[in-house]
Amino acid sequence: EQTMSASLESQDDSIWKSLLQEDEGRNEDDDHEDPLFDDEGSSKDSVVFLIDAQSSMFVKAMSNPESESEGELEKELPIQSAVRCVIDLLCDKIISSDGDLVGVCLFNTKDAKNMMDLPNIYVFQELDVPDARRILQLEELHRETETGSLSFGAQKSFQSLCDALWVVSTMFSNIATKVGHRRIFLFTNDDNPVGDDAVLTQKTVIKAKDLDHLNITIEPFFIQKQGSDPFDPLRFYSKVVSVD
Repeated sequence: EQTMSASLESQDDSIWKSLLQEDEGRNEDDDHEDPLFDDEGSSKDSVVFLIDAQSSMFVKAMSNPESESEGELEKELPIQSAVRCVIDLLCDKIISSDGDLVGVCLFNTKDAKNMMDLPNIYVFQELDVPDARRILQLEELHRETETGSLSFGAQKSFQSLCDALWVVSTMFSNIATKVGHRRIFLFTNDDNPVGDDAVLTQKTVIKAKDLDHLNITIEPFFIQKQGSDPFDPLRFYSKVVSVD
């Protein structure tokens, strides 16, 4: 399955359209997957939304990153748009694929909540089937982001992405049922998540390759920061994911 990279030039529409296209493509390809995972009953999809929660995600992005002086601010904060995508995908799956699994994990948080007790990683929802209760929880999270903060806080950590990939890998490992697809939808506006630390860069790259060997695909959704240079995937992310 081809990895998808999306630049969030219009966060209200492009993310959701991309997710729908990816989900529809996955449904069409169910009969053509790796036989190792395409056993009877294993066509279920499992997706973890991995959302950056650092402070820059609470600043509205420009709708026209190529021309900031002429662009307009998006209606929602970047983190709001990411949460809205989770809600919309859950609503869609309740109708079309109610046996699929969806989870939500945030990184660069002040508080921590994960089975590995790693700092700055908050698992908001473990992988599970979509239902009304989970959607209501996400609606509440979406309303909370309107205040410009979250109850579990924002705290940038260069170690956070590497640890988050480890936590998400564990989330997939804990699935009791067999699934045919395992994907991470990564939302961030930080094109240099590990700073200039060469050792940490290598650790993160190795972890991403470990996920790939486990047939877990990372699909990035890059968001343009307001008042900064264009998001540059070549600065870091080209080392860990396929980028266009």
